Amino acid sequence: MPKKMLKCKKNVHLTNDASYQAFTKDKLYRPYKYNLEDGYDVRQVLCVKNDKNERHIIQDKEKYPNHEFYNEVFEEVLV
Repeated sequence: MPKKMLKCKKNVHLTNDASYQAFTKDKLYRPYKYNLEDGYDVRQVLCVKNDKNERHIIQDKEKYPNHEFYNEVFEEVLV
C-alpha cells in the first residue's frame, strides 16, 4: 500500500545562517501527527524531521489556517 510522503519543492534555510539548510529540494520527508502542548491547550500539528533530524512543525491548522509554509515548501506524493 502506498504511503503519503512530502516532497520538498525548494531548499529551505530557516535561519540567517546559509550553512544551516533545514530542508532539501526533491528530498522526501515522512509526515507525522504530533500533539503540541503550549501550556493551556493541546492541539494536533503535522511535523517532519528536518535534515538535522530535528522535529519541525510544518502545518498548524489552528494557528496558521492558510498553510502558507506547507503549501510553499512541500507537495504530497505517494511512494
